[in-house]
Amino acid sequence: MNEKAEEIIQVGLLYFCGAWSDNWLVTWSLGYAFGAHHKQFRKNSDIPYIVHPLQVAKFLSYDTQDPVMMSAALLHDTVEDCGANVDNFPNKELQSLVKLLTNEGECKRSSIKKIRDSTKALHIKMADRLANLTDDLTDYHETYLNKDSVRESTGDLLGYSTGTQLRETKVFTDLFNYTKEIWK
Repeated sequence: MNEKAEEIIQVGLLYFCGAWSDNWLVTWSLGYAFGAHHKQFRKNSDIPYIVHPLQVAKFLSYDTQDPVMMSAALLHDTVEDCGANVDNFPNKELQSLVKLLTNEGECKRSSIKKIRDSTKALHIKMADRLANLTDDLTDYHETYLNKDSVRESTGDLLGYSTGTQLRETKVFTDLFNYTKEIWK
């Protein structure tokens, strides 16, 4: 594991174990996510996959301290990527949120339309997209950030007509700079 990934995992664990130690649902979700993503890595890298849900939850924490939302952020990829069954999750609202966030083979626009009526799912999806955009600050990252489809679909989530408008928002800039600092 590279040092930056290890640092993010340590910071994530410290955050969740400290700030959320008294919340059983977040603690359960953190443990489940670690177990589900065990030995998985981010695409084309040596970064453990668990870094992604930790980043999503951390980004989300700037906006909310809702334990169900934090849990859904940690678990949002377990159905698609790990074969988890949401019916086994211990909370009905958590089950509903993760179902909304799970891509069941539909195109990106359809999956975005699916979540538009859920403020909670929309916030988690925004944090997910921001984590994806700020995932890897190598040369690949700059190429990825400039892909119109990535920026525009994220812009759609936030109600912006173009990815350029999205990049000019304070929340995007703040989150991007935060992640850039982590990856130095």
